[in-house]
Amino acid sequence: MSTIEHLTAADHAAVGCLLREAYADYAERIGLDAWKRLGDGLAQAAGQLRDAEIAGVRGTAGLDAVVFYFPPGKSDEKIFPREWASLRLLGVARSARGRGLSRQLTEWCIARARQQGAAEIGLHTSEAMTTARGLYERMGFVVDGDLPMNFGLRYWRFRRSLEGG
Repeated sequence: MSTIEHLTAADHAAVGCLLREAYADYAERIGLDAWKRLGDGLAQAAGQLRDAEIAGVRGTAGLDAVVFYFPPGKSDEKIFPREWASLRLLGVARSARGRGLSRQLTEWCIARARQQGAAEIGLHTSEAMTTARGLYERMGFVVDGDLPMNFGLRYWRFRRSLEGG
């Protein structure tokens, strides 16, 4: 099991680079203009999403994986009920895939949410992210509703109850 650590402002540029690499798989599907907009947002996410705790796993060459965790009361109220905890922008470097880092970071977020007294944790994902969706469903997340299309893709909100273990 890899060590998860809180990342700091000193890591923001590396977080942006990792997210751009991790989400680059979707560039062709969404088109060049949409990818430029998405990629620019990913590059700036660590500095823009100030309510998030950013956690990651370091490898020998830099960051291997990252996730943005939002405590209860800090989730984006356009997507989630405010009282939910949520996770967003989970990304794994291509060279680190297949090692269970997505599951490990998701479990870390679930544990943080429980520690902070959240009854629910949410996330959102798109139709393009079939691998991620399968992982989340295996981990007990269920579709909680449709979200507006973005980048030409359908999105869904998922939730997982944290009550009862």
